[in-house]
Amino acid sequence: MNLWLLRGLCLAAVHVVVRVIVGLLIIKWPLHGDVVRWVSLVVVLAIALIWGLFDGRRDRRANPEAEDGADLTMLWLKAGIVGALVAGIVCWILDLVGIDVSSNGLFFEITSGAAWTTLIIFVPAMLGVAIGRLLANREISKSEQQRELVGAGARHSSTAGYQGDEYYDAPSGAHARPDEETTQEFPAVPADDRSARQATDTGKRRFPFGKSK
Repeated sequence: MNLWLLRGLCLAAVHVVVRVIVGLLIIKWPLHGDVVRWVSLVVVLAIALIWGLFDGRRDRRANPEAEDGADLTMLWLKAGIVGALVAGIVCWILDLVGIDVSSNGLFFEITSGAAWTTLIIFVPAMLGVAIGRLLANREISKSEQQRELVGAGARHSSTAGYQGDEYYDAPSGAHARPDEETTQEFPAVPADDRSARQATDTGKRRFPFGKSK
């Protein structure tokens, strides 16, 4: 079954059920007819809006590029026309068999009534499609930013690491040992100088106040 036909028949069923319920409620509470009609209008608008939102979100996830997406405008326009015609004909038939749904004739139901029903299916559905695509675009941009951050971290970890006992940081080109401590180097002392220093130290210890005369 085509997607537009499926949506049109489902929304036609929704409109028929809502109109039957509205007719029954108006018979039971005739003074609250305006409230019942407004509530029923909000219900059918919300159903079309939510369905369109799901369509737009799913389409943008499947096709991140806008030019590759499905033509949801024609899809929902066809669905609105089918839903409006089917709902009008079914409500007219129900009125013939004694169910108080519509007091209008068949011509009105498939012309003016169908045009109104098409609008309250198509307009909220397209609004939902726009909202769904906007939400999907935000999700895609967030996922791309996360992938860029992960890729940057992976590149840094691949250029910096331990080489043997040394840590090497490629961007700075620095080597360092984790356990390396700063040491001070002294120049080597020749053996003759060490012997002379030892003799001098021995004489100082033997004659601390110099030789006695």
